[in-house]
Amino acid sequence: MGKLLYSIYDKNNHYFDNDKVHQLSQIDWSRKGQLWTGNIVTIDPNPKNPAKPYKISMSMSSVKIAVDKVKIELGWIQPPPTQFQLYS
Repeated sequence: MGKLLYSIYDKNNHYFDNDKVHQLSQIDWSRKGQLWTGNIVTIDPNPKNPAKPYKISMSMSSVKIAVDKVKIELGWIQPPPTQFQLYS
């Protein structure tokens, strides 16, 4: 979330874009949220604790993909051309 907030902060005037903050507040931030599946959140098919099957990746590449996926979903950036898409 920090990277997303940083991207909507106006450093010259010291404020956040309120419309974009509102858009961020509408996202499903849970582990089950579709925006995180396959990048930050993966499901372990054989978890040690079946009640907690989720694995959370904090690698920079996973975070970058998730941030871009949110920005595309919210219409802040255009998706890459189809031949370059790594995720849908």
